[in-house]
Amino acid sequence: MYGLDAQTGLPAEGVCLSPNITDPVIPERTEAEVQAVSSVIDAANTMRDEKIPFAAAELDIEPPLSECVYVSIDDAGVNHQKDSRDLDAAKGAKYVENTVVHIQKGQESYVLTACGMKKQCTACWLFIFLTAC
Repeated sequence: MYGLDAQTGLPAEGVCLSPNITDPVIPERTEAEVQAVSSVIDAANTMRDEKIPFAAAELDIEPPLSECVYVSIDDAGVNHQKDSRDLDAAKGAKYVENTVVHIQKGQESYVLTACGMKKQCTACWLFIFLTAC
């Protein structure tokens, strides 16, 4: 679906992906950024038995939050609640399928909900394009 393998989530054989996915532009690190990440790694390593096995200089540091848009998609199936329940009725679960998208850019956060992945993806892309996230 959408060029991704349903089992692994990896791009399917022969699918052409855009260059911003295959060759992302990662800005140069500053010494201050490397030092900040090093201090976080050192603090985590002193508090845990399981150590972080790499140094900050080995990491590719993402651009600041103000330049990134994070999108997470979740299919949620919940039980449909009846208005009233007959005590003698047989219990049978009916599910309501919703797809929830969380969009975050900088300090701003948005949540979109729709019935089904197709409607939600359409709504998500329209939201991102129209709000220039």
